[in-house]
Amino acid sequence: MYVGYDPIVVAHARALLEKGSRGVMVVQGDLRDPEKIIGDARDLIDFSQPAAVLLFAILHFLTDDEQPRQVVRSLTEALAPGSALAVSHITGEGIEPDKGLAAQKVYRGASAPAVPRSLAGITRFFDGLDVMAPGVTDINVWPSKAIGPPTPLTFYGGVASKP
Repeated sequence: MYVGYDPIVVAHARALLEKGSRGVMVVQGDLRDPEKIIGDARDLIDFSQPAAVLLFAILHFLTDDEQPRQVVRSLTEALAPGSALAVSHITGEGIEPDKGLAAQKVYRGASAPAVPRSLAGITRFFDGLDVMAPGVTDINVWPSKAIGPPTPLTFYGGVASKP
């Protein structure tokens, strides 16, 4: 199931993902309303069986006031044991301060601000779950050592399972 906020993105996703594909659903939804997403998902997903929630490059669009950790907790509480959560999230760590501020300035004019978080802040999304090796780390080197020159750290990511 793919959930999108923007109606144009949802229309494109439906055209690409649902066309002729059984077991695929695209819905318009807002991550800030996880209960609605879970309700919509019940038409496709059997929550008594393990499933995966992929939150790639999305949680940084929720401000702390929008309670992103509670959003993640609501989604993972609905999952059966053995389910997985995968997250990637922007960070300001390892970035020159002026470049980080410039990136945030770009998003201030967008529909949602970008909120970079620290490694500790991103790791808290996995509270109550069993984080898999190598842990929450730079996605440029996950799951193993990167090949080639180092790249600037911009995203942390991790995968965890529900006990």
